[in-house]
Amino acid sequence: MTIPNVLSIFRILLVPVFIIVVLSDTQNANLYGMLVFILAGITDILDGQIARKYNCTSVLGKILDPLADKMMVASALVCASIKGLVPLWLSIIYVVKELIQGIGGFMFYNKVKDMMPSNWLGKAATVMFYLTIFSAFMFTGMPELVKDIMVFICAGFLLATLIVYVRIGVKLAKKQPKENQDEI
Repeated sequence: MTIPNVLSIFRILLVPVFIIVVLSDTQNANLYGMLVFILAGITDILDGQIARKYNCTSVLGKILDPLADKMMVASALVCASIKGLVPLWLSIIYVVKELIQGIGGFMFYNKVKDMMPSNWLGKAATVMFYLTIFSAFMFTGMPELVKDIMVFICAGFLLATLIVYVRIGVKLAKKQPKENQDEI
């Protein structure tokens, strides 16, 4: 097991910790939850840097890393919705979009025997979601207009990343040798 994979598993294990902390009645629950959230973000950066620097990427890592990101962001969005910090519709759209992409990625892998590549748009979307979630939890008195703008930017990223994901998937599937195309 590579260090990046261990870091991704650690991030997955932080998800229930985050949920328990942020939804607790503890004073400063949002602050403590955001410390867990930031720790998850740091491990995300570290696992990517280590994997690239030491060339220790793996199929498992290509699954675990985005899975950990999606689980943390989805959990944080749902918790923020429960606490009334972001609209519920954003959480629902995020979860549905990730389910669609997850199912599509699974089908793509089963047919093509390769993973969908990550791209800059997906990374930018993740950063925007992290900023929005952090702001929602830490700056609860933030003006509604600012919060609404951040939420709608996130919604735009959701739509854009889904469109790009589908386009790349179709393009890569079409490039497969003739014998694989019959199965796609």
